[in-house]
Amino acid sequence: LTLISAALEFAERVGVTRVAYRIVEGLREDLLQQLMSRKLRYLDRKRKTDLVARLSTDAGSLEYVIASGTTTLFRSLPTVILFLALLVTLS
Repeated sequence: LTLISAALEFAERVGVTRVAYRIVEGLREDLLQQLMSRKLRYLDRKRKTDLVARLSTDAGSLEYVIASGTTTLFRSLPTVILFLALLVTLS
């Protein structure tokens, strides 16, 4: 039973990580396209290291939020459903 639980948890983490990675990859591509469409004046006014750091840090943070939030949502959903069913039954 423990082995099955560990395998399911591993599969869940791999799946959620893949989904989060794909979402963030698409966002990074969109951000790069937006950045490349800017005029050179805009890019000359900004420090290049600031732009790169901002893009990579924000995208990485978003990936973490998506991965952890999705896992928490799926784990909490049965508890919320059970709680609501209990409330309806008791009322």
